[in-house]
Amino acid sequence: MSIFDEYERGLEKLLSLIPKTASDYLDVLTLQTSLHENIEDARLYGDTPELKATRIRILAQLNRITVNVTVTFSFNDLCSGKGPAKTHQRSNSQPPDKNKIKKVFISHSSVDKDFASRLCTDLQNTGLPVWFDMWDIKVGESIVKKINQGLEQSDYLVVVFSPDSANSAWVQQELDAALMEQLSKKNITVLPLLLRECEIPILLRSIKYADFRYHYQSGLEELLKVFDPQNLSLAIS
Repeated sequence: MSIFDEYERGLEKLLSLIPKTASDYLDVLTLQTSLHENIEDARLYGDTPELKATRIRILAQLNRITVNVTVTFSFNDLCSGKGPAKTHQRSNSQPPDKNKIKKVFISHSSVDKDFASRLCTDLQNTGLPVWFDMWDIKVGESIVKKINQGLEQSDYLVVVFSPDSANSAWVQQELDAALMEQLSKKNITVLPLLLRECEIPILLRSIKYADFRYHYQSGLEELLKVFDPQNLSLAIS
């Protein structure tokens, strides 16, 4: 079975878990059409970097819907034949599920966007839902509103520290918001990531950071240890 066939199996499984009257059902149908068009273009014209980037964004959205619907499964799980027999959508009356897949918000300077994109792709490939501005903010949408929504829905804030991020107003605002969430006892954890040598904010200096300064793979493995290994596929290319 090809990877494209696995995507189709995952889509069919996901659609079977969602009531046809739910908004998520229509969203999945739209994403299914977009994915079919992307795959067809890849077959006709070759799988260009632009098509791969678009496909990653589509899969990221499918993964978020899958986690919301099933709580403990990723879209990758559905593609591989795993998943619940029926929907397990969350209810406000349900206690937090300790085994649910954690959502990760990536905060970075625009100068470090290539690194951030690679990191998001690798995290996404493990089955982790990722919030990444280049994937989640569309033309015409409010940047501030989308960032706030992303933070509210995330369990972790990964901050990519570098001399450029230290001078980024957006990174500082995202970090301030997450720290306020922690102070108000909401469930978001700040994970510092050191890409290049720079000054770490005082409040985070006592927290161990994932060190990406010298070797990407070792830094990634260090970061992945934070997340529940039973929910992740740790094969990173």
